[in-house]
Parts: sequence; structure tokens; C-alpha cells
Amino acid sequence: MIAHGRSRRFHPIASIALQIEQAAAAVTSNKVVEVMLPTYPKLVRDRQNRNMETVRARVRQLSPMVGLIKGHQLFEGRSSAIQREDGKLDETPIHRASGEITINREMLVEFNEEAVERHLEEIAEQLARDMSAHFQQRMNEVTAATGNIVDGNGKPFSEDMFLDVLEAMEHSFGKDGNWKPPTMIAGPGMAEKVAAAGAMSAAGNKRLKAILERKRDDHRRREAARILVG
Repeated sequence: MIAHGRSRRFHPIASIALQIEQAAAAVTSNKVVEVMLPTYPKLVRDRQNRNMETVRARVRQLSPMVGLIKGHQLFEGRSSAIQREDGKLDETPIHRASGEITINREMLVEFNEEAVERHLEEIAEQLARDMSAHFQQRMNEVTAATGNIVDGNGKPFSEDMFLDVLEAMEHSFGKDGNWKPPTMIAGPGMAEKVAAAGAMSAAGNKRLKAILERKRDDHRRREAARILVG
């Protein structure tokens, strides 16, 4: 125990040691004692940041499509909006994703790093499910509103169907003009069908080349308009 002057201010380590001694004495005498350990704000903040980074990384693993989306921080407001080429303002409401866990009162020695990781995994799983469901819902709403939908009408996957989808999309190109292929999100079983389709035919490659030429020109016009406006 470390004391300073008459005020008897205890050093944090000595304070913890004293409370542990009191708890040990209570256990020896079969008494139940609640011990309140001191709080260290910096240590708590550091641990919170570590926990958040762990959860974010795990969410990206559990829901890869969510992990591919770039994000930005909104410091105020409850929504954001995108102004389309036709002048229409498309508002995007903010969706709150959350996870909840229950931590039972346990002895401190039993609440170890493994227990913390287990609880963080529970939170990450809930967030991944919530965010994935919201993403799919939002994509369905946007594509339905814009009419940017290619319906296979129950037909088997084919090369032409795939090219129809690419033709309906807006594409991105690098500064060197090279195409940046989009990421395909396929439902159960569909990824296997796409892989089983094999290489594209000569006719398919010719059509794809024509599609990309048109999309590249569209991309250049958009970029030129953005520069003029800026």
C-alpha cells in the first residue's frame, strides 16, 4: 500500500491490491463481497477501439459484399441524397444496424479473452445479417425504381443473359481506359452455374467488346461533364 501525506491517497495499483486482499479475505470467511475496481478511461477507450476493429473485420469476412462497399462518415443529418442526371433527388435514409449480447455476471477470472472474442463474434454475426439484408433490400428498391432489371423469367443461365445484364449496367473505367469489371453477387447455386458456363464464345466476346466500347464512351462523357461542373 502506498500512501501520500495525511490525505492517504492510494496509488491505483495499491488500491487494486487492497481490494483483492479484501475479496480474498471474504472468500476465506465465506462472505459475499462486491468489489468495484477503478476505471481507467484511456485503457477503456483503447479496448473499445480494438473491439470495434475486430467486429468490423469480422463483418467484412461474414458479408463480403458489404466489405466491398466504400463508406464515408456523416457528421450530421439523418440522410444523404444523390442528384441524378435528370435532376431528380434520390434520398438515401440512414439505416441503423445493431447487435445485442447478454453478458451474465461471472467471476472475473472466468471472463477471459476467449469469452470476449465469443461475444464479439455474436455481435459481428448479427451486424452482418442486418447489413446484408438491408443492402439487398435497398438494391431491390433502387433497381425497381430505375427499371434497371433483367428478368430471366425462369430460363437457365446463358451467355446472352449475362451480356444482357452487362448491357443494362453503368460501368467504370480506369484513367488508362481499361474496364473495371463489376462484382457479381450470386444466390445459392448460381455461382456454380456461372462457373460451369465456361469460356465465352467468339460471338459473345464480339458482343462484349461492342458493349464495352459504348460504355467507355458513356463513361468519358460523364467524366467530362463532372470536370466542367466542378
